[in-house]
Amino acid sequence: MIYAFYDADPELSLTPGLEADRRALWQAGQGTGPNLTAENALRILEDVALASWFPVQKNVSEWMGDTRVWRQTPLISEAQLAALRPQLRLGDVLLVRREWYFSNIGLPGFWLHAALYVGTPAEPAAFFDDPAVRTWVRAVGEDSGDLETLLRVDSSQAAQSAVEPLEAGHLPRVIEAISEGVSFTSLEHAGGGDSLVVLRPHLPKTALARAITRAFHYVGRPYDFDFGFRTDSALVCTELVAKAYEGDSEIPGLEFPVVEVLGRPPVTPANLIARQFDADFGGEHQQFDFVAFLDGKEAEGNSVPAGLEVFRRSWRRPKWHVLVQNTPLSGG
Repeated sequence: MIYAFYDADPELSLTPGLEADRRALWQAGQGTGPNLTAENALRILEDVALASWFPVQKNVSEWMGDTRVWRQTPLISEAQLAALRPQLRLGDVLLVRREWYFSNIGLPGFWLHAALYVGTPAEPAAFFDDPAVRTWVRAVGEDSGDLETLLRVDSSQAAQSAVEPLEAGHLPRVIEAISEGVSFTSLEHAGGGDSLVVLRPHLPKTALARAITRAFHYVGRPYDFDFGFRTDSALVCTELVAKAYEGDSEIPGLEFPVVEVLGRPPVTPANLIARQFDADFGGEHQQFDFVAFLDGKEAEGNSVPAGLEVFRRSWRRPKWHVLVQNTPLSGG
């Protein structure tokens, strides 16, 4: 989502990943693999000489994030998302996988996107009707102690966006950093991918309320095509979640691992959140509860409910899991 392809250069940091993707597509194109898809993707790569360029042009990255080389319909259905919605709670973190997008090429890991569930205005009003939350709201300047009033007053433009129906009349329920910027989106948009997991922070309601308030403040900021965590003037998807949940001496937060990607300042790839969950599960440092997992099955053309142990292994999946998911190497 953060690079395009231009002028071949074997020294560029993405080139090894692109070459690995080319090999995977080539192997998948043999025998019973989806030949047309492999040929199309290979042609894209070969036409640009397998080179990578970290873009300074926003429209290039947006094009990559919107370009799918095969199968336009997501494996997760709207009916599945409707059934999932009652299980969701404010502040839940969503990890999403969308297959066959041009932007996936060269990026590491199975999970590629993260988002924050914030619900509709009626949900915060009920969920955060809590003495500790009311005390915190008063402490940050809203005398009524009502979080919804704080959001309307403190982030009026974002609060207005939170109630405006979106595509097909769906209501805004998620805040995510996408190519258009930090935006309110529907669950159908944010979760309408091929694989989706819901993780619930081990935090008090005050921490959840603060995270949502921060996310409201970020709405409207541009997407960070430089992919860095050093400032919050522009944000990437995981940066939105990480900065919303930063803790302090008074209210706990979440700690996310960071790594250097593409030679840029340290970031938190979405796949690293899943890996951290697996490593910390059952220990004193476990930060999330597992809520639900819809696992995409390309061969069957759908997504199926999967359990905790399958999710714990998912971060190990190879990049082209979609092509090898029925083999022992698929990692679940």
